[in-house]
Amino acid sequence: MLRKFKHVETVTRDFSKSYKAAISEALPNARQIVDRFHILKNLTEDMAGYLKRKIKDNIKVPNLSTVPITEKEVFNTRERRKTETGLKKRETAREAQKLRESGKNNTEIAGMLQISRPTVIKYLSMTEPPIASRPCKLDPYVPRIKELLLDGYRYMEIFNQIKKEGYTGGISLYNSKMRGH
Repeated sequence: MLRKFKHVETVTRDFSKSYKAAISEALPNARQIVDRFHILKNLTEDMAGYLKRKIKDNIKVPNLSTVPITEKEVFNTRERRKTETGLKKRETAREAQKLRESGKNNTEIAGMLQISRPTVIKYLSMTEPPIASRPCKLDPYVPRIKELLLDGYRYMEIFNQIKKEGYTGGISLYNSKMRGH
């Protein structure tokens, strides 16, 4: 079929050897160019493979077996952030209530505390302090993830294990939470 197009001077193709051979046979004088998409695709795949091989071997979970159990807080940064967020919300709610008692209106309170009016209204109507943060599908698995990390499991092994144990969230949620630990 290619022989019908003897006037073709340039052919764009992917890296396929069979395409190269067919074009060389049918159009021996045509210049063959590998298209940019396939060059970038192959380069990206090769780099991803290289990085996985090199980085995977360089990431080590320290042996914490000799560390006292109280210091084995693998997710301490994430947990600390949740606690700090809750404390900040509680303090802001208290401050909003004090400002209301001093006669300030919602707009003034919002401006002074640099929060939105709906948040002022929410904080003023609270009978209990705000929670640290919204619940997350991953929260029930945090103790198990800690345990697996301490046992030396790798990132994807942990994800696959918690999926087997009932985690219904996706990899993107797991990725975002694991980055924050």
